Amino acid sequence: MSIRTQLYLFFVVLPLLLTTACQSGQLVVTSSPNEADVYLTEDGGARTALGKTPLKIDSKVLSSASTDNIRLEVEKDGYHAKSVLLPTPFLPSEFSYSAKLSEVSVPQKCKDINSSLNALAEGIAESQSFIASRNFSMAESRLMRLVVEFPNVSVVYGLLGNVYYLQKDLKRAYDNYIKAFSLNPDNPRTETMVNKLRSLGVDRLPAGGGQE
Repeated sequence: MSIRTQLYLFFVVLPLLLTTACQSGQLVVTSSPNEADVYLTEDGGARTALGKTPLKIDSKVLSSASTDNIRLEVEKDGYHAKSVLLPTPFLPSEFSYSAKLSEVSVPQKCKDINSSLNALAEGIAESQSFIASRNFSMAESRLMRLVVEFPNVSVVYGLLGNVYYLQKDLKRAYDNYIKAFSLNPDNPRTETMVNKLRSLGVDRLPAGGGQE
């Protein structure tokens, strides 16, 4: 092979072959679990969304990057993100990346809080149902259990105040309204009931008094 032929192959044919290879390449991204979002992030901060996994696109999308190094990022809600640095000048025509995403665990403390909030909501709903049906003994029993479990929740004392007020046990109604008001002084309804019972002199009654 002549020197001229070798030079022709090196300077003309080889660049064409490399260009063709780059144009026909693919970028393949998979993840476990599927349906993760895929992004390209450049050094300067520009971020491009490519789609969701499993993803297969033309690798020439990388050639539009304005920097030599870009980062491929795979993200999904509830999971830790994964990423890989792509040195674009040296990237092969075909590139595959598989990301195994680990689930973000919820701290036990948060689980306990959610469980407590659910128990409180259920207890309040049950108590309101008992009050609506005028089953005051059941309402009182349920609310007293909530007082033990949630001693700083104003609405529980407010409902107890309602139970006693509807039974005309004004002294105990007043004591519970006062407790509810001390925990949440921004509740206008509780303030109204406190002032109403004070106007009747209930606040001056001895403990156990107030039955009309």
